[in-house]
Amino acid sequence: MDGVERDPLVGRVIGDAYFLLELVGVGGMGRVYRAVQRALSRTVAVKVIHRDLLGDPESIERFYTEARAASSLNHPNSVSIFDFGRTEDGLLYLVMEHLKGKDLAALMRDEGPLPLPRVIELGSGV
Repeated sequence: MDGVERDPLVGRVIGDAYFLLELVGVGGMGRVYRAVQRALSRTVAVKVIHRDLLGDPESIERFYTEARAASSLNHPNSVSIFDFGRTEDGLLYLVMEHLKGKDLAALMRDEGPLPLPRVIELGSGV
């Protein structure tokens, strides 16, 4: 495949409801995919926790605690959590609204140092 390794989860259905379309990001805790919620034909983001964290009961409990807490938030400046769970083969996943845009690191990389009014605007949103 011309030197590019295909992500094994792309093309898979998670939680009997979410078809993973493409990998959009990788972080310390997991991988984030653009997906479609099949029943509603809605685009969502699905975060799948790294497999190496699944052997640690403390990490699993922290995931569930954070997922429950995040799903109770309702604010324009926080992402909405729709669902979370564990697949039959043990993968932990979190389903959230899919947002388009840049993260702060990409914004700073593309635009360089931000002017103070923009920093204040972004900081007040947080």
